[in-house]
Amino acid sequence: MKTEEHIIPLGAILAVFLLILLGFSWLGVKDVEASERNLRSIGTFKITWYCPCRKCSGKWGYQTSSGARCTEGRTVAVDKRVIKEGTRLLINGHEYIAEDTGGGVRGKHIDIFNESHSVCLDLEHGEKYWEVFIINE
Repeated sequence: MKTEEHIIPLGAILAVFLLILLGFSWLGVKDVEASERNLRSIGTFKITWYCPCRKCSGKWGYQTSSGARCTEGRTVAVDKRVIKEGTRLLINGHEYIAEDTGGGVRGKHIDIFNESHSVCLDLEHGEKYWEVFIINE
């Protein structure tokens, strides 16, 4: 009797590896590491994106209200009556710092900084509402 060999395609192996490496965050699944942190949910917020262009940031460009330089993957604008400046946040599996405020950011609304205006427009296609966590020290 002849046995069949089962060969797993390299693409399938790489896909599984990437899912593990990325922590499934792009699927909206929280990673194990995040669940082990000292997190406190502050509710669901409207999420938008902004860039340093005049249309998004006016005359401010890369300058934040806190004095820090806007950095993609780190900087978010918040309503300082809701979230204190300097607060570390976990949003959709990614860690950010509340370093900026914005004219249109009021209440439960967070604006995430991105370098590219076209990427901001793509990300904002349809409104996003995600749960936001404060990362406690």
